[in-house]
Amino acid sequence: MFKLLLLVATMSGCSSYSGNWTAKVGSYISTFQINGGTGFFCYSKGSLTKIDKIEFSGSVITSKKGSTEISTIQYARDGVRGEIDNFVLEGDIFYRDNDLHMASAYCRKVLR
Repeated sequence: MFKLLLLVATMSGCSSYSGNWTAKVGSYISTFQINGGTGFFCYSKGSLTKIDKIEFSGSVITSKKGSTEISTIQYARDGVRGEIDNFVLEGDIFYRDNDLHMASAYCRKVLR
């Protein structure tokens, strides 16, 4: 689903990315839940639902099923209050979604 990308902008550290992040990736609703260096990647489309454990280090999100790097944060923008508002993976913008309002019903349920 994702390919390894080069980091375009420097990040202020992975703790800035702790929280929930949701985007529409193709026809899937995808949510990352990052808590420091670990978390989950949840996505769903209709009755197809999936959740995987991830590790987050040095801007790379790695699947815990193996050593496959599933994505790298490509761009981050600072918000008005100095928080990270969004990040981009292969052109798909992930928005901060701490209350999981944008997440699919499945991901909302399993990530709470």
